[in-house]
Amino acid sequence: QQTKPDARIHGIIVKGGEAPNIIPDYTSARFYIRANKASYVEELMDKIAACAEGAALGTGTTVKISEAEADFKDTDSNMYLSELVCQQYEKLGHQITRCGKETLPGSSDLGDVSYECPAVQLMCGMGAIEGGCHYGAHTKEFVERSRSEEALNNALEFVKAFTMTSIELMTDPEHLKAIKEEFSKVGQ
Repeated sequence: QQTKPDARIHGIIVKGGEAPNIIPDYTSARFYIRANKASYVEELMDKIAACAEGAALGTGTTVKISEAEADFKDTDSNMYLSELVCQQYEKLGHQITRCGKETLPGSSDLGDVSYECPAVQLMCGMGAIEGGCHYGAHTKEFVERSRSEEALNNALEFVKAFTMTSIELMTDPEHLKAIKEEFSKVGQ
C-alpha cells in the first residue's frame, strides 16, 4: 500500500533464532528492493531503514543495515542512439520492434553504464526452441539456444548494425550533438 506499483520488496529471514519461545541474541534478514527508477529505490531503502530502526527502538535492540550486494540502476537508454542503431539494422533487411521508453523487467550493470555515458539496450532473437516453445532467460534452454547457429548469426547482424552506427557517428556530428543533448537529461 505504501509503494508505487513498480516497486518490489523481496525479503527472507536468514537467521531468526532457534526456538519460537526464545528471544534470539542475533537475527538477520536480507531484502532486495527493486523499482523502475534508481531514485525511487533509494527512497524506498530510506523508508525500510526507518522501519527497521523503529522496530529496534520499540524492542530495545540495535540494528545494523548494510548493503549485501551491488545494486543496479535502471537502464536509461539513449533513444536517439537506439533509433540510429535500429535504422542501421533495418538497412540490413531486418524488421525490428521498437519498445520506446517502455520499462522491461530485469536488471543489468548496463543501467549503471547508462548513467555515465549514452547507452542502449537492444535485444535480438535466437529463434524458438524445439516444438516452438519459448525459453526464459537464465535457463538451461537459453544457454543451449544462445550457442545455436541462428543465434550467433542474429548476433552478428547486430554487430554489423553497431558498426554501421559507429560510421554514422564519425561522419555526422549532428548525431553526436543530439545524443549528448538527450544524455544531459539522464536521471531526471
